[in-house]
Amino acid sequence: MAETSGVQIAYKAYKKWVQKNGGEKLAPGLGLTNDQMFFVSYAQASCYNRNDNVAYYNAVRGTVSEDIRTNSALAQIKEFSTAFNCPAKTAMNAEVKCAMYG
Repeated sequence: MAETSGVQIAYKAYKKWVQKNGGEKLAPGLGLTNDQMFFVSYAQASCYNRNDNVAYYNAVRGTVSEDIRTNSALAQIKEFSTAFNCPAKTAMNAEVKCAMYG
């Protein structure tokens, strides 16, 4: 829930900045919208080279891996699903969304 709320707050702040400052140019050669780039940037910050030791450590501590935490947070955000045209009731577009700031 905290992860989802953080992304929602950051996205709203980003959209407010865009509205105030007149928008942004698209990144050349990527074929992504600026909204898509926002969410990709968030997800990319969670990327790392996970090895067996990290997986074991997560399992022993009972923590969720970064990829699951990231995907679960994004699946809860309507704007993410809209930006990427995720079909309803799929892994990246949860049917029931739990949003505090949505």
